[in-house]
Amino acid sequence: MNIPENLYKKLLLCNLNNINLCEEIGMEKINDQIQLYKNLTDSHTNYLTESPELSDWYNDGYTYPNVNSCMQTVLDLIKKYKPKIVLEAGAGSGKLSKYVYDILDKDVELICVENNKDYYQQMQTNFTLQLYEPKIHVNAQTILSSIHNIESIKDKSVEMVFTHTVLMHLPFTAAVEVINELARISSKYVLHKENLNDIVSNVYPRNVYPECNKLMIDYKKIYNELGFKTVFYQETILSDGNTGITYLGERV
Repeated sequence: MNIPENLYKKLLLCNLNNINLCEEIGMEKINDQIQLYKNLTDSHTNYLTESPELSDWYNDGYTYPNVNSCMQTVLDLIKKYKPKIVLEAGAGSGKLSKYVYDILDKDVELICVENNKDYYQQMQTNFTLQLYEPKIHVNAQTILSSIHNIESIKDKSVEMVFTHTVLMHLPFTAAVEVINELARISSKYVLHKENLNDIVSNVYPRNVYPECNKLMIDYKKIYNELGFKTVFYQETILSDGNTGITYLGERV
């Protein structure tokens, strides 16, 4: 684990359920859970379905510049703050990053990190071949890496780091470590558009971490511990019954 244990224990307290995991299950079991999750992630055995085709990412009833409301929220906030260096953690096929590149008029240093090899290859195709709107070539640095430890990115070197429906699929113990890593590389902003993990089925893999099912990240509290202030926070009830959150933090 790439985080001091004393800090990790503090961050584990940053859940909306007010559960002290260190007392409930102990650090030894937590460390075992983290390692098991990383092993499943690295071997790509924690996914519930086969990897989609690139076309499946765009088969959602929207054609750019029309996008779903969650993506639009991310785009609106990024356009408002106009960061010069942006990193998407868990970029998938690069669909949203491609939109970011377009709305910032290509005037951005874009970095996309993805650990799934199939998704990563789809991102290469998406950025190179002009198959889907916007039909542009995306000049981005793409990194095949776990977002738990993005070794190639230096401390405080990225102006804005963001995720879109990524942390909601991580067990809480793993999400805490990822958040610490994203805070490490951010020089100014962190932006999340996620669900609160208030429905068990959001978390992959299911039933591996029963203590973490429905554990909800307290974004304001955890980023405060990491030296950020909350600039924007909103909870909304989504059409599928999930509670969606938008969090934007700024380094103090």
